[in-house]
Amino acid sequence: LAIGFWLSVSLLCYFVLKKVSKSFNELMQCIHTMKGGDLTARIDVVSDDEPGMVARAFNDLAVTLHRRDEENEQLHQDLQDREQKLKELLATTERDTRTRLSMAAANAFLFAWDIDLATGTISYSDGVERVFDTDTLNSDFYDVRKLASHIHEQDYARIEALDLSGISFDEQFRIKSPDGIFVWIEIHGKAVYGSHGEPARVVGIGQNITERKQLEVAQRRVNAMAQDMAFAEERERYRIAGELHDQVGPNLLLCLMKLDTLRSLLPDDANDEQIEPIEQIIDATIKEIRSLTFQLRPPILSTAGLVPALKWLSNEFQDKYGLEVTITDTVIQPQMAIEIRSTLFQIVREALLNVVKHAGTKKATVSIEQKAGVFIVTVQDNGIGFDPKLKLIPKNDTQGFGMFSIGQKMEHIGGSILFDSTPGVGTLVTISVPEGTVSDAHGESQ
Repeated sequence: LAIGFWLSVSLLCYFVLKKVSKSFNELMQCIHTMKGGDLTARIDVVSDDEPGMVARAFNDLAVTLHRRDEENEQLHQDLQDREQKLKELLATTERDTRTRLSMAAANAFLFAWDIDLATGTISYSDGVERVFDTDTLNSDFYDVRKLASHIHEQDYARIEALDLSGISFDEQFRIKSPDGIFVWIEIHGKAVYGSHGEPARVVGIGQNITERKQLEVAQRRVNAMAQDMAFAEERERYRIAGELHDQVGPNLLLCLMKLDTLRSLLPDDANDEQIEPIEQIIDATIKEIRSLTFQLRPPILSTAGLVPALKWLSNEFQDKYGLEVTITDTVIQPQMAIEIRSTLFQIVREALLNVVKHAGTKKATVSIEQKAGVFIVTVQDNGIGFDPKLKLIPKNDTQGFGMFSIGQKMEHIGGSILFDSTPGVGTLVTISVPEGTVSDAHGESQ
């Protein structure tokens, strides 16, 4: 009985182990199949015991993995499609951008250049021919040594001295185009270094600035003509003042002398009625002429200088308009051309007249100083002021032409004039002239 019992147990264990081993082998085979990439492998479920339950659970897991793999595959395909579309979009955008940049560069006469320092060859961006106003560039323009022979002789030394190995540089020069016409070129470049730290290439951009240079020359000519006109105006002031002083004034004095002679020929009772009104008119006219002569070109401006002339002007405004003008100066009397002295004098006079007409105050201050090589005159009042955002000169205000014209005069002599005003506080007029313009020991215009 004991032997039979153990034999039965052994046989039962054998069949159980065989069944479990078979299920395990099928499981391992499916796992190896799935590791190879085939997620469709399944285990045959033949019972509901523990191996059957394990097989069923494994099959459910395999189904889930297969579904997830299909979803991942679809997602991967979608990502690839989107990546391809993005690449196409970027390529189209880059192409459009390059096209726009090329058009903008062509319209702005811009070009890119690249110099190989080892060979001396030059390469350019597309459209460089238009920059030089030609159809084609000859071989000289692609060799840095040959190109040097086309640079204008007045610019050659400066270009030859350029340090191409520096961090960056900017330069302007004239170069003869293939058509034989000199054009102005502005370049901005920098060195590109090799693996051993040596400069290997020089790259940068260039631009045809011929029109800009022509405009600058024209502007300088216009400024010179305007300056000559401004100085001619001052000389005309001097001439008119001289004629009033030397001709009209003496003639009026001669009239007074003739009236005295006439007085002796008339009855005594007729003197007061006939002669005195004429004398009063002539006296008033002489005073007006003297005042006008001093305002046009005060002799003190020529003999003593600007500061004494401004002090005289302050007394004139006190007597004529009741405006108390305080003069403060902290500079040694500068030597300057008489035309510039007269221009500054007229500007201060015009500014003080504006105080009288518009500021609504009876006090003003004129200061004269020199800072950092600049001669500065300021006219300040504590009047009603104005809003700087509004127009300084109303459209229908013909009286404002004076302030407009003096601003132009300052530009013509190389100076500037600024207006700073706050409603209810007052106005500050600042006149600045570089020292190089006003200083001249010979008294001649710079």
